[in-house]
Amino acid sequence: MIPIIESIFALLLGIALTIFGLIHSISRYPGPAAFEQLANCTPALGAVLLFALGVVGTLGGLTVLIFSLRRLRYRWRHLHRLLDHRTYGDPRDGELAGGYR
Repeated sequence: MIPIIESIFALLLGIALTIFGLIHSISRYPGPAAFEQLANCTPALGAVLLFALGVVGTLGGLTVLIFSLRRLRYRWRHLHRLLDHRTYGDPRDGELAGGYR
């Protein structure tokens, strides 16, 4: 019963927010002067957004590089542990002893 009530509440909240947004958009329309000013500033906004995109790309690339190096280092150590024939474990432990069975 509760999921039905939650769904109905979400539907009513969505309708209320839609009506509020529509009324607010119509009543507070800025006029053509504001849109003209925005059009004049578009090249500057584009340059700033392109710079921000470059910074985000750089940070994302560094993050991927760091995680990739960590994973490579982990796999390299794991491979060395698997292939290192000099370490046999405790000789008193029958299961881990390096002799023949």
